[in-house]
Amino acid sequence: MAATRPPELLHPSAFTLSPSHDGGRRALKGFQFQTEYIAYLLAGFAAGKEDFVSCRIEAVEDLDAFLRVGETWVERYWQIKTRREGAGNWTLNLLHREGVLARFFSLFRRFRSPNSTQSRTLELVLAVDGELGDDLVQLRDESSHARDSRGKLLILLWADEASSQNRGIPVTKLREWCGANVCFLPSQDDDSNPLTEQDDIIAALSASAGLEPAVLQRNLLRVGTEIATVLDDFIGALRFESRLGATLQEATRERLLESGDLSPEEAEMALERLKGAIRDESALPEATDIDQWALRKWPCRRARSCR
Repeated sequence: MAATRPPELLHPSAFTLSPSHDGGRRALKGFQFQTEYIAYLLAGFAAGKEDFVSCRIEAVEDLDAFLRVGETWVERYWQIKTRREGAGNWTLNLLHREGVLARFFSLFRRFRSPNSTQSRTLELVLAVDGELGDDLVQLRDESSHARDSRGKLLILLWADEASSQNRGIPVTKLREWCGANVCFLPSQDDDSNPLTEQDDIIAALSASAGLEPAVLQRNLLRVGTEIATVLDDFIGALRFESRLGATLQEATRERLLESGDLSPEEAEMALERLKGAIRDESALPEATDIDQWALRKWPCRRARSCR
């Protein structure tokens, strides 16, 4: 008897964030770790590891998933990164240089926009093939209570946002000023707006921006206050997954064995089909919404040997 599709679940029908990959979607050919990690996640969904509703590949991030956790709808967006052997640990500074922090913060603000739904939770996941540095370990383990990492993240986001709003300001000097003045940001419950003393740095920055020093100070403090107000919520949305590469393929095969009545040899073939399907999907002009029912059949749709 042919399999029939189960009735639709009663859930919201779309992701909050629309696909936004700059320059269009990219095929994952050559991105071995990304493909293998997406296969690991999809195999977990197929095996029922989470209450999975639907997912997309190369839409907003490398993988987007819509899940139910208890009584909460969760939108989870994975950015998957790999580094060459011996290149060092992942740190906040490295994530900043690669644009990950700015990207995640932009997604966070889009998700929190007045026009978006607030009946769901956002999770922004960085999955890396390698070790996390101490600052990221602190954020992972202590969230917004990681005082040093929180302060460092605030300065990086503050300087970037202020630089984007004041073209011509040297970002290195701006980051130095933000670091020296971060203690002047008002708390969420404080309506005061203290001004720092004018110094050589603010004088140089104001000359670059073509603004009076006092005006630039007020602008910078406004930007910093806006970020500080939502920073703890942003940190609460961050997730970090690391040290994945060594056992990733084996873990995926185990998940495929759990998801169906497969022999080890069949699981190996299913894994190769799944990775091929992921690469094929990422090359299509538009992302496909893949639900639980489709996910179990999905690799076979692209495999000639399936019936």
